[in-house]
Amino acid sequence: MTLGLKLIRDAGVARIYRLTETSNVGVCEALDWRVVEPRGSMLTLVTDDVDKWFAHLKGAAVPYRSEPERIAKFGIYALLVEDPNGYLIEFQQFLD
Repeated sequence: MTLGLKLIRDAGVARIYRLTETSNVGVCEALDWRVVEPRGSMLTLVTDDVDKWFAHLKGAAVPYRSEPERIAKFGIYALLVEDPNGYLIEFQQFLD
């Protein structure tokens, strides 16, 4: 797993990863009967270091939309990457 999360359940096309002691996140392959069109869903992960994630993900050849940028309207610094199914994942850092 590119994010370095601990895998706690593997069902092949569906995997559950540990985020914290009390939270997990699941990721699933987009199977024909489960595809959301248009791709209007996006997962946002809030972090203290967007640039560190950018360097890590770029090194792992993860496709990204653009380099991290400040978005003053929302008071954030953000990076958008694509998962293997083309869905967007945003790494976001609060500016205040």
